Amino acid sequence: MVPSPALPGPAEDLVKERPIGDVTGRGQYRIARKAWGVVVKDFAGKVAVVTGAASGMGLAFAHRFADEGMNIVLADIESEPLAMAEAAIVAKGAKALAVRTNVMHEDEMNRLADRAFSTFGNVHVLCNNAGVAGGTQGMPVW
Repeated sequence: MVPSPALPGPAEDLVKERPIGDVTGRGQYRIARKAWGVVVKDFAGKVAVVTGAASGMGLAFAHRFADEGMNIVLADIESEPLAMAEAAIVAKGAKALAVRTNVMHEDEMNRLADRAFSTFGNVHVLCNNAGVAGGTQGMPVW
């Protein structure tokens, strides 16, 4: 039998499929990963940290994570929209923590991490979404 190539990851992520048709009769098995959606089944009670969470894609991510039952740490530089985003997430029944954060400052990012871990104990998803494109000074973006 020809050995299957080693794949990274835990053994429970692997499934054996039926033998591949093989004229040598060696009965080779093809090893395949389970679909991602099958491996990750339950987000309930997990924690997501989302930067840029007060608007746009960050807010959409936060809402989706809340819909999955996750606890949400919302980070944004804008205080008022951040408070509104936190209220909307809490209104869905999710636990939320809003932390005003400027991702350009390392000390504020450390404070964000400290607050997330001290409040929820762990972080399972980190969504680094914050950022605003500056002027291109006449240069093309692409």
